[in-house]
Amino acid sequence: MRSPFLLASSIVLASSLSLATGCVDDNVEGSSLQIPLIQPAPGGGQFRLRDATFEIAGSNGVVQSFDGNIDAPSILVPLVPDRYSVRLVPGWTLEHSADGTTFTPLSALMGNQNPQFVQVFPDDVQVVTFRFFVRDSGGALSVTFGVIPEPQQLFGVLSFTSATGLLEPYTGKTVGYSNYFEAGPQATEIAADGSKQRHYFPTGIAAEFFNDPIGLFAGPIGSQGAGGRIDMVIRVRADGSQELLGTVTTFTGVPITFGPAPVSVAVDAAGFPVDQNFATVAAFTLISPASRASGTATVNHTVD
Repeated sequence: MRSPFLLASSIVLASSLSLATGCVDDNVEGSSLQIPLIQPAPGGGQFRLRDATFEIAGSNGVVQSFDGNIDAPSILVPLVPDRYSVRLVPGWTLEHSADGTTFTPLSALMGNQNPQFVQVFPDDVQVVTFRFFVRDSGGALSVTFGVIPEPQQLFGVLSFTSATGLLEPYTGKTVGYSNYFEAGPQATEIAADGSKQRHYFPTGIAAEFFNDPIGLFAGPIGSQGAGGRIDMVIRVRADGSQELLGTVTTFTGVPITFGPAPVSVAVDAAGFPVDQNFATVAAFTLISPASRASGTATVNHTVD
């Protein structure tokens, strides 16, 4: 079983006036953008962003570049009030240190869209947050956004039986996938037909595709998945049968739906399905403005 475990809290990223390779308005007072570069790790030690360059662009289209590769816990960028995009340029490294002096690079996956967008207000400090999932040596991942004690994972294989448009080359092929999400956003509910269900609705997920023979999922589709959301339900009907259905929606709004499919989990004293590991096989569909695909997916859910 793949076991996600918590490695860190959120890491937010910024640059400073002295590090700018672009121009910053020296006369701005109180309007600024902050991105801390060092984050305490659970149990002691630190996480640090290294080799980080940030590109900040306002509504006028002017792009300013900032070097965040410094030994500082946090720095501040004065900016005129405006809406900005903040992009972490590829090439960054996330590092961990147990003693605060010796750092080791980590294998990390971003769990949000890049660039991020933020509105800077007069006399206010805005923080841009980047979400990371960190792989351990065994291939597990953990979410690092706030304090998330039990990150969860959906993973498996998509087997395409039909595809059209840009996805047509995937017909008859398979692609591996993993989605990583915060466990907290879930609730027990009673459906209109009286079924008792557990409803998962996390946002800001990380998505990864692998063993992709064509490259669209591992490339542009995967990049759109970061920062998306999951809407998943496990339902227990009056006769005791259970079913799974859900949708993974990319940041750009393209949905991959799966189910309904049979599933088997324990129920609590009130008859609601509990939050636990499961595995099943479900039909899936993907519909976008330019393509459509369908097939079957192995769906594995890991809680710990």
